Amino acid sequence: MYPSVASEQLIHRFKFWADGMIQTGMSHGHHLYRQIASFSMLQRQQAYSLGIDLVQQGQTVMLTHAEDSYTVWVALIDSAGESRLSCFADKGREASTGAYRDRSSSNQYMNCLQKESHEPLVPETP
Repeated sequence: MYPSVASEQLIHRFKFWADGMIQTGMSHGHHLYRQIASFSMLQRQQAYSLGIDLVQQGQTVMLTHAEDSYTVWVALIDSAGESRLSCFADKGREASTGAYRDRSSSNQYMNCLQKESHEPLVPETP
């Protein structure tokens, strides 16, 4: 499966307070999302890779595109109605600084989500 994709012109951005800092959120339709990473047009593959990894782990993901960037968003509320705020801040900082390079980075994020939900999200590797 792939993340949903929308133009930046079709979303509404807003700010909110979480994890001790101001965060960027957006609404699209009846859903609320939190920005976890932003990439330049030259980093399109990284944006899609992050989005696909998150979708494969059961997250609701949206990618938005502007003239010069891609942004990865994850739903603020999961399908069970639970908040997913605490892991997103670290993942967003990691991605925006270029630290998101491979699956091991994605696995660390998913392990954080696993601790919150108490459900296995990433298969253990030997």
